[in-house]
Amino acid sequence: MSLRFKAISDPDGNGSNSKEQKTDLGNGSEVVYVPRLLTSDESWKFFDYLNKEIPWTRPTLRVFGRSHVQPRDTCYVASKGLPELIYSGYQPHAYSWDDFPPLKDILEAVRKALPGSTFNSLLLNRYKGGNDYVGWHADDEKLYGPTPEIASVSFGCEREFLMKKKPSKSSQERSDDEPVSKRLKKSSNPDHHSFTLKHGSLLVMRGYTQRDWLHSVPKRAKAEATRINLTFRVSLHQANNYLKLMVLFVLMGTLEATLKDQLTPVVETPPPHIGEDSSRYSHRSIETLVVVLAAITIIGVIAGIIARLCGGRHFGGNGEHDIEGWVERKCRSCIDGGVPAVPPPPPPPQEPKPPSEETKK
Repeated sequence: MSLRFKAISDPDGNGSNSKEQKTDLGNGSEVVYVPRLLTSDESWKFFDYLNKEIPWTRPTLRVFGRSHVQPRDTCYVASKGLPELIYSGYQPHAYSWDDFPPLKDILEAVRKALPGSTFNSLLLNRYKGGNDYVGWHADDEKLYGPTPEIASVSFGCEREFLMKKKPSKSSQERSDDEPVSKRLKKSSNPDHHSFTLKHGSLLVMRGYTQRDWLHSVPKRAKAEATRINLTFRVSLHQANNYLKLMVLFVLMGTLEATLKDQLTPVVETPPPHIGEDSSRYSHRSIETLVVVLAAITIIGVIAGIIARLCGGRHFGGNGEHDIEGWVERKCRSCIDGGVPAVPPPPPPPQEPKPPSEETKK
């Protein structure tokens, strides 16, 4: 199916982006909400295309050693050259932007609404009803840097987007002792925010939002229709790897030049004649050996540092990290947004105690 859409980032033609709503979360965190990034007609065209043409999949994930079906459909699109993504034992296929040309039109509309912003990857989610959801999480992986900008475009059914501040250790201990009903009454708390993501809207999270806040799309029984959500992101992993490799090559070149200067006199200097003092030659050989061993040690240390720096996100192996931006061992909600912790085994049954003498009497 070959379609070409023209996304309009100013649907009213009179600067509709001036209607954007900014929410200052404090400490360098900000949320920007644009109710109408696209016209209603264009938004429905995009919705129909995405719903029919995107190769949606609902993977089975391994979370805490247990299998769980992700409670929403997903698809992944990335620029060429980015590493393959693996999360919770699942490796999604990275489609190209050219595979779905209308995605580039939506991306262009987002760029016009956010001058100076750039994105190189896209995660698509489809919520087929109110039972599809994503639990509390933060996209705070090193992959996106300390202050990522994440742009979310919504199509179809309106859904509630919740945000809450990450609890400190002391507040977490207090909240664990409170009943659930009391905690739910705190919705008016400034540390909690709610946004209704309308058809054709744009929501942007900026600054330290991922460091200090959590967000979710909860279950809603009344949400019977389908919602499609596109989250545009920028990955810093590729550029950082190039920089680290360049530093490694420079250091190795410096070591190579140093070794060459040390080894050249040994090769060109003739052996001592009988009766001559050979101590200066033996000293030079020992110095060369020390330099070689030191160089090997330094290269090993540098290689280890590079390996650790490049290991901020796993793209292979057991896939400890997930695509939503939190780590399994750190967050109970994980990729399926609400997997409870494994309950402890029940205590063994106790044998009944024999009746005492007083009871018999």
